[in-house]
Amino acid sequence: MSVEDARRYIDDIRPSFLTLNGIGEPLLHPHWDDIARHAITTHGASVGMATTGTLLVENAERLAHSGVGLLKVSFHGGRAETFARLASGRSMPLVIKGLESLREAISKAGTGPKVRLNYVVTKDNFEELNETLDIAAECGVETVYFKGALLLKGPRGQIRADQGQQAVVSAYARALERARHLGITTNLKACLAATKRQPKASHKPCIVPWTSLFVRVDGTVLSCCNFTWKPGDGEVGSLNDAGGLDSLWRGEAQSRLRGEMLSGSYSQQACSECPQPLTLPVLKEATAHKMWPGFLGT
Repeated sequence: MSVEDARRYIDDIRPSFLTLNGIGEPLLHPHWDDIARHAITTHGASVGMATTGTLLVENAERLAHSGVGLLKVSFHGGRAETFARLASGRSMPLVIKGLESLREAISKAGTGPKVRLNYVVTKDNFEELNETLDIAAECGVETVYFKGALLLKGPRGQIRADQGQQAVVSAYARALERARHLGITTNLKACLAATKRQPKASHKPCIVPWTSLFVRVDGTVLSCCNFTWKPGDGEVGSLNDAGGLDSLWRGEAQSRLRGEMLSGSYSQQACSECPQPLTLPVLKEATAHKMWPGFLGT
């Protein structure tokens, strides 16, 4: 996305919070900080980013001075071999070096983003939570956000039943104790409660269609970031069309999706199989722990 297009899209949307990420590495964009600063200085937005962590070393100083408020670093294994397997061959030592470089740059500048690790819990790494917390402490990262293991069975399950509920509960409990010992903020208490709790049959609508949008590099607007995996899903139009954002926000596609959220009858697979619908109870828990999903704010 060109800087000119990004500024035009941002001016149309006038976001209160902008997150620079998607299916790709935002730090590959040569002018990512120009885009961030436009949202901050022109619209008073807070800005977050999600990164693989592989380009932190060379971007550490730019990040410290960028005005970005939250940097989410994907970290999906506590051991190097697991990390490489789940992260398409990425190097854990390289990411750790990047985190250390960023810590030094922030310390030197006296400013910079809050850094948190984002850990997607799966059957392959749910027993490595403590190792990840230790790494976070060593790198000066004060927050780790865990997601994915909300259900043990069914289409939304990230950890399947062959692990057994008690094994997952025990892993979360050990990690929660370790996090408290290290002084690291996590959402493990909520994860532990959700894993113990049996899913209720009552429907609770996801509020994403009322709170945010996802914009592709070409200006195509999606209702949710979960629609990015399958071309054509969740598209509500383009910011390049006549009418801009207002016509899309109040348009037929977005209104139809809101109706489906309220009724619980989904036409989109991404909705019916979503691992973490943003319901009001989930948002209430996140607010209580001051740890929101990354697209909601810093």
